[in-house]
Amino acid sequence: MSRIAMVQLELAWTPAYEGQAELSEMAGLMRSQGFVPILIEPAWTDKNGVLREMDVVFVRDPAASG
Repeated sequence: MSRIAMVQLELAWTPAYEGQAELSEMAGLMRSQGFVPILIEPAWTDKNGVLREMDVVFVRDPAASG
């Protein structure tokens, strides 16, 4: 992953199916790989307007580069 500069993930606020990674788990994984979130966009809201999934763009942490 050292050559990857940017990653976009669709993350669920509440897992929709068994075995789906939780948002906090994936955010922690990305941080452990040197990435930080720079953009969060709603991807899916339910009929009550509750945010269920979001697109999150991560980039290499500029503070870690130097």
